Amino acid sequence: MSVRKILNKPRFTIQIGTKLSLFQKKAWNILSYNALKNGMDSESFTITISEFSTLLGVNEKNHSRLQEILRDIVYCPVEWEILNPNKRRSTWVATTLLSHVIVEDSVIHYSYASILKEVLKNPEIYAKIDLLIQKKFVSKHSLSLWEICLDYINIKQTGWISVEQFLNLMGASHYNDWRNIKRKLLQEPIQEINKATYLKISYKTQRTARRISHIKILINTEANSVEEVAAIESKPRQLAPEVIATEKAWEDDLQRQVRESKADQKGHQEKKDEVQNLIENLKFASLKKLSKSED
Repeated sequence: MSVRKILNKPRFTIQIGTKLSLFQKKAWNILSYNALKNGMDSESFTITISEFSTLLGVNEKNHSRLQEILRDIVYCPVEWEILNPNKRRSTWVATTLLSHVIVEDSVIHYSYASILKEVLKNPEIYAKIDLLIQKKFVSKHSLSLWEICLDYINIKQTGWISVEQFLNLMGASHYNDWRNIKRKLLQEPIQEINKATYLKISYKTQRTARRISHIKILINTEANSVEEVAAIESKPRQLAPEVIATEKAWEDDLQRQVRESKADQKGHQEKKDEVQNLIENLKFASLKKLSKSED
């Protein structure tokens, strides 16, 4: 039986990783897993070309292809914000996914910027990425959507994501026709994910002024073995007390608006739907706020 190789991937790297191609995304996951497996205290890390290419699904003799994949990872920028409780402004951080790569004598040597290495070493919120499962994907969009689903697997759904935000998360901002978005970024990736993994996902859409404006991904699991159960385990999400208090205040106010709107029976159902959508969006925003404060 194959030994499972699980990477605890920080949430923000899931979002920025969509700037990469399918093989570049897979490669960075493999390198990060290898570094974490061997301890993150070293200045640099090594992996044999044989092991790297096997996990990647690329011929190890195709050195030019491997070098191209690694070169583009070095040039990929990553940025995020750290919320500082005692300061009025957050701290903005920018670096690259890898600091350097050297290929010598059938071995890959690589390193991370120190601040990125610390985040990889001690992620507060992460998704568990199974490298043997990711190897099955033939579409970049399928891999991107799968990682997004793993990030929200404990709450079984994302919030309502605007189409623009969804395109950014999927690394597909050049899509502007809903028919192509539906087919290339939802239907085809969902079909591949449902076939290749233990996840069974679907989606809902929401309209604004007769146009599709928001998307919600629904996530179910079909764990048929101990290994699969272990693969979907991750840390439970807990909202900070101040976030919960803010959400409660908003919900109370919105529910009051519903009660007041009952006098207008015609608009009552519309107001009720609006309140529910706002509450769900608030919960989604709360999780994002928590993610930034913990990163």
